[in-house]
Amino acid sequence: MYVFVRPLCVESGVLYGRPFGAVAVLVNKKLQYCTEILCCAERFVIVSIGNVLVINVYLPSVGIVNRDCIIEDVLCEISDWIDKYNKHVIVIGGDFNTDSDMCNLSSDKIKPICERSSTVQV
Repeated sequence: MYVFVRPLCVESGVLYGRPFGAVAVLVNKKLQYCTEILCCAERFVIVSIGNVLVINVYLPSVGIVNRDCIIEDVLCEISDWIDKYNKHVIVIGGDFNTDSDMCNLSSDKIKPICERSSTVQV
């Protein structure tokens, strides 16, 4: 059995098609005693499981109005949580909607967070 962690905005009813992206984290119920939901936002979820900080992110794709501002805001919030829980092992995953090997504005904003928190690209 698992605990399903996701933003509350998804609870507004049945969604058809692909109206917007959302994120979620499944946590095994055996780990529920050491699991704390730290933040549930529209584009990211942060969960502490023991000494591991799990961050699931969905960044906007190319063509979204104000994409760069959204990315900057999301990454700034995530960076604050990483700073606050800097003793935890950091696991970041999700859909960044960019190629981290390319040199572009999105990748350039993502790389410092990954480098600072010693993440490994997989």
